[in-house]
Amino acid sequence: MTTKSGLFLLGALVILAGSTLAAEAVPTVGATSALRAQRVEEFGVRGFRRDYFGALTVTPFSADRTIAEGPGHSRVTRAGEGEPFDPAWVEEGVEFVAYRIHKNPVEATPEGFFPAVLGGRYARVVRVADDRNLIVNFEYNGGVPDAPRVSERASGYFFVDCAPALRKMVVAPDRPDVFLFESGRCYVIKGMPNIPFLAREQARDMRWRSTEPGKRARIKLSAEDAFARRARGATALPSGAFFSLDAHDRSLFLEDIDIIGPTYAVPVVEEAWDGVMFAFLNGPCARTLEIRNCNTFAEKEEVERDARALPPGATWVAPAVTGIVGGGGRRGDRGDGVVDIVGYQRFNLIRSTWIARGIHSIKNNDGAGNWITIDGVDTAADGSPVHRVYEAMYVKRNRFENVRVSFHNFEGAGARRGVRAESPDFSWLMLTNQYWTGGTSTSSAEPTVLDVDTFRLYFGNNGDWRREAGRPDGSGGYLNAAEATLFDRIPLPGDRIPLERAAEGAWRAWGWGVQVGDVLTIAGRDAEVAARKRRSTTEPLFGIGMPARTSGYAHYWELTFKGDLVPEGDRVEAVVKTSRTAYLLDGKPRAVTLIYDRDLHGHWQYNRAEVNYEFRNIFFNGYYRQTAGPAANTPDYQGLWEFPVTQEWVNCVARESDGSVLGKPAWQIGSEAFNKNVLQRRNAHPDSRRRDHHILVDGGRLFAQRLNPGMSPVQFRNRPTLIYGTASFGEPRLCNPVLLDDRGLDCPAGLAVALVGGHRVNLGGSVIGRSGAAPVGLQLYGNGTVILDGLQVREGTSNKQTVSGAITTTLANGLARDRFNLHIQGVGGTGGFRLEGTPEDGSVRLTDWNLRTPIFTRSPFNVSPGWQALPGFAEKVVVNGKPGGVSTP
Repeated sequence: MTTKSGLFLLGALVILAGSTLAAEAVPTVGATSALRAQRVEEFGVRGFRRDYFGALTVTPFSADRTIAEGPGHSRVTRAGEGEPFDPAWVEEGVEFVAYRIHKNPVEATPEGFFPAVLGGRYARVVRVADDRNLIVNFEYNGGVPDAPRVSERASGYFFVDCAPALRKMVVAPDRPDVFLFESGRCYVIKGMPNIPFLAREQARDMRWRSTEPGKRARIKLSAEDAFARRARGATALPSGAFFSLDAHDRSLFLEDIDIIGPTYAVPVVEEAWDGVMFAFLNGPCARTLEIRNCNTFAEKEEVERDARALPPGATWVAPAVTGIVGGGGRRGDRGDGVVDIVGYQRFNLIRSTWIARGIHSIKNNDGAGNWITIDGVDTAADGSPVHRVYEAMYVKRNRFENVRVSFHNFEGAGARRGVRAESPDFSWLMLTNQYWTGGTSTSSAEPTVLDVDTFRLYFGNNGDWRREAGRPDGSGGYLNAAEATLFDRIPLPGDRIPLERAAEGAWRAWGWGVQVGDVLTIAGRDAEVAARKRRSTTEPLFGIGMPARTSGYAHYWELTFKGDLVPEGDRVEAVVKTSRTAYLLDGKPRAVTLIYDRDLHGHWQYNRAEVNYEFRNIFFNGYYRQTAGPAANTPDYQGLWEFPVTQEWVNCVARESDGSVLGKPAWQIGSEAFNKNVLQRRNAHPDSRRRDHHILVDGGRLFAQRLNPGMSPVQFRNRPTLIYGTASFGEPRLCNPVLLDDRGLDCPAGLAVALVGGHRVNLGGSVIGRSGAAPVGLQLYGNGTVILDGLQVREGTSNKQTVSGAITTTLANGLARDRFNLHIQGVGGTGGFRLEGTPEDGSVRLTDWNLRTPIFTRSPFNVSPGWQALPGFAEKVVVNGKPGGVSTP
């Protein structure tokens, strides 16, 4: 049907002439309401991008002074059969970004480039000479600042920045319900657009879609090798949000649009340019913020498929879905006189691959009003997920290998401390963190170190710099992006080092990197350093305490010397006679390793424990972190509204790696999701409408650990694989797990289970261990009943011998302590037994059991004297019809 205005009406959906949009693809509001769609080009948005891969020659004015525009300009020449240059680009405001052909200055500026690295830089087209040559208003130096040179086989792209037009578009007085982006077209935004979605100007929900469902448009966030400090200021490559939201109930949907991050991002520990899709400061709201059918790696996959030539290090890292969300949800009377959450702020990521530094960070006190849904929807033929939603640890570097630096004796406070970065791909801003130069930490951690030859040199932390400088900030760690300072000076012969008595025969040295084997002259006697220990203190050192309005730790060396060195007094002065590291101060570049030895895994998500979530059908990588939970010690924390109702992991698979060798992959780290009691508190609340709030693990492959009773119940079904967590915990450990079916668990790294309060658990069908790996077992402890029908403890390899793991009754480190009253039943299983400890009571009844000899034992069934001392032992322990077991010590 055609209306008088020329719009096409398809059912309840209105389409502007020339648009194509399936009626069923965009949901309607109400039975009779219509959604009006309009192309973004009608609002002045222009999707323009031209890529050139290894096909450009960039000539700076300094290398060719015939460039008429003079200094500060470069000529760009294209080769091959690519798209021709167009003279109209000048009037259209076309910009250019070249990948990594310019060595940046060492100071950060509002231009937003990452200092001191060979990075991407932006320019504007000022003249098109012909279809192969044009001039831009930036002089690329080819990586040599002092003698700029021609860059050949360079790559980059030309574009028009859509951000101003998009900001204007969404506040149009008569905006449509649906903005249509041309399928197959790329719309470039320079930096994060920070588009306001305001209550007073957007009176309806808003949808962004491609013109053809299933064929995506693309939005490219262009911020190549960008930099922004924690305290964000205005830069030419703005960070921040894609959408900045007010407190209102208007929903926002993006569908069939690939959000593509910058092609290049400098790998960092902490301080970096970044962005988020949705930012919200505070206030109650009930709405949906949804991204559907998006692949942030679409461009990466396309470039790899076509074997395009790019400089190494391309990352395509997307922004997080949320940053710090300060509000959300709406609470009120449920209709029965009870105050609870009556409307949620929902963050939906559906059928999408999203790779970012982090995915969510929802940290407000009304966390229960927020609901995260991440559902990949699609699965492969074997049931495994298709879509990836993970933390890109390859851009969250904590270790920088083969960085070339030189050591120097800087002036003033930098004496014997100077370290200058010589590598084109390293800047000290890549290593900064809250413990070193960040100024925010009061911890004793000292994670930033430098390894050179056989020595480890220390940067100290903010506590050290605060004491020395006598001021609360910790900004002494670096001078600029190329020059940093160790806190521990490199000693030279003749240097005078103060020592302070620490204990009998031990002395403190603060701010000096004295090494074992160095010789110091003390009170006229030579003394060789025999040992040194790294220590920290909050007390004064050498009479220097922390400045006012701050607190923190200082680090020092506790030295002991060879021989009988007992000088008088509590403080002495030592003169350096020989120094093993003095040779470093020759100013020659050396390859070193720089390490930030903390938070190796970063955070996939870091949310309030109260947040509701459903994670389904995704590959993920990274650490799921939560706050400790809501406080119950204030008057406003007394209702249900601070507690969540749903937390689910359905077919979620932790990846072995994110594609890098840096940091720790998800299979090697843990999660805080299972040790918070907020769901249990909702269960226990007298006004709870139902009593089955729990954490659900439904299939998949992940780390799940719960150590204490009284926490939120953890339920399992569809045979999830519980993987190894950390060296601190070892195998997955569960307290009172609940299995909803008889398919059991797959535990390749073993399993430890504590039963409290007479809990009964059916582990039937479980598989413990992995063939070919070291043998592991099932540890059982506590007060309850365990069903082991069909359970298999696999054989493994130890000292080139094939041996079995064991089912052991014992206390596993970290598990809850309760009465030892354990009852074990099993039919048709496989594995050896070690009944250890002294139970108050207990029983073991195994039928048709295939016994195998476990590691470190001589027989397949081993019983401690404590078990044998049970009254009626022979009747209580029966294995394959034999009273008392098969064999005992």
